[in-house]
Amino acid sequence: MPSIAEIYAHFERRLPLCDRMPWDNDGLMVCADLSAPVDTVLTAVDVTPQTIAKAKECGAQLLLTHHPLLFHPAKSITPQSVASRQVIALLEAGISVLSYHTRLDAAAGGINDLLAQRLGLDAVRAFGPEGETLGRIGSVKEMPFSAFCTQVKKVFGTAVLRYVAPRAHVARVAVLGGSGKDFFAAAAAAGADVFLTGEMSYDAMLDAQALGMNAVEAGHFETERVCCAFFEKELRAAFPQLRVIASDLPAPLCFC
Repeated sequence: MPSIAEIYAHFERRLPLCDRMPWDNDGLMVCADLSAPVDTVLTAVDVTPQTIAKAKECGAQLLLTHHPLLFHPAKSITPQSVASRQVIALLEAGISVLSYHTRLDAAAGGINDLLAQRLGLDAVRAFGPEGETLGRIGSVKEMPFSAFCTQVKKVFGTAVLRYVAPRAHVARVAVLGGSGKDFFAAAAAAGADVFLTGEMSYDAMLDAQALGMNAVEAGHFETERVCCAFFEKELRAAFPQLRVIASDLPAPLCFC
């Protein structure tokens, strides 16, 4: 069985630190013993009380997530803090946490490449604001925007979309999983007819519309749960003896 250290080393090679955005914090989040053996890994988008309970239930020694458990510096670890309570629960259960955030967004074959692939984009290239190339842009056969929305719902399992649509037809598609409010202008500058992301601010949606570009919010969780497919592929190739389980918990935010 591989150790926590061996799995950590693999992902640090596959997702190098140089690809992490300066404001981000990811990598090794929680670990009491790097030499501890691992036979079961749970993959998920987030570290939550529910995913910790799921990890305990399936006997996982490692929780591998996209969103970091500790994003801002912690001044103390006490039960009064939500994040601290989760750290305590993980350590008590002997569960380590690895999280890969913007490194996974930027990676070849990572989240945004997977989004582009699932939408069937051709001639895909990276885009983003100056200094950031997390997003992907490519082309599809021109289609009515309504047909594009139907495809998005089917591909990502999203029941409700929010959008602005100054264009009736789209062919040039930009994608960015998660929060895309800082990327819509770069998408428009790259020639996108439509920008698909997880969420944007109200003002950003209005600005996208003013630029003559359609913008679609398909859900932060829904556009990033492809992380589990990436993690599973990597783990099965590098450590075939591992038992890898993707969290089947539903999206944490609900609509009615």
